[in-house]
Amino acid sequence: MPFYSNNPNEWEHLHKNEPINPLPHDLFPIVKKCLEKTPDQRYENFDELKDSLIEQYQKITKKSVPSPPMEGELEIWELNNKGISLFRLGLNEEAKLVLKDSIKKSSNNPVAYNNLGLIYESREELDKAKIGYVESLRFAPDYPHANNNLGNILLNEGNCDDAIKHFKKAIRSDNSYYTAYFNLANTYYRCGKPLIFAIKKYFDALNINPNYAEAYGNLGVVAFDLKWFGCSEKAYNNAIKIKPDYEECYYNLGNLYRKNNQRTLAIEAYRKFIHYAGPNLAKEVENAKTIISKLSNPI
Repeated sequence: MPFYSNNPNEWEHLHKNEPINPLPHDLFPIVKKCLEKTPDQRYENFDELKDSLIEQYQKITKKSVPSPPMEGELEIWELNNKGISLFRLGLNEEAKLVLKDSIKKSSNNPVAYNNLGLIYESREELDKAKIGYVESLRFAPDYPHANNNLGNILLNEGNCDDAIKHFKKAIRSDNSYYTAYFNLANTYYRCGKPLIFAIKKYFDALNINPNYAEAYGNLGVVAFDLKWFGCSEKAYNNAIKIKPDYEECYYNLGNLYRKNNQRTLAIEAYRKFIHYAGPNLAKEVENAKTIISKLSNPI
């Protein structure tokens, strides 16, 4: 939305009266013309808008405009989008039926197979998930999402070399895919590869997405293992700045401060961990309480 407000009256006022903020994008002149206040300054019809978009597309890509999809292709795209939307709403059975319908209409359907794999993986049916990702790659070997997802399955199976291969393939297909860099870094760490490899890939992920709290959190763990305590502390604090309820980072930060005999900071970090920790971390909460007691009453 070019003009945003929670108040409908204010939104109407902004839309009618406020100037359009410039955007650093080649499409801004087209967007601006669409949103001009007076009708005679806007596009007269969709054909005029289409001509401007075609001209800009050819200018940016140096290519001719691709042919529009056939009616059957549009139906497949619609089913795939509907399936993943249902999945995100937690309606897994409904999503499976829609995606299977999509595959029935077109077996050469890597997106549907990949999304079906995601549903099975969310239900911890990992063998079925793996089949979905493998089928996706059979039709589209360079599909980055399927390569990344299959890499995660292979890593959980302990197949480090093949996991690394698929994460690298995902990155080659899409060098802005920061999740694949993150997963590759995790694989290097979990599989005993040189830790500097993992650190480099965490930084690659963060260069693309500077607000990736989990990458900072895991970077802190690896830096701690290397005894780069200053780097580790900075990484944990960056993660917490982005995600203030990041419970694992508070726990790890507590361990770091305890290692460095910074008792007050350690106690504060452990208390924040206890505050944010969910039921799945009950064992760690009890351990943190024990540590706080020992730090508060040193012998």
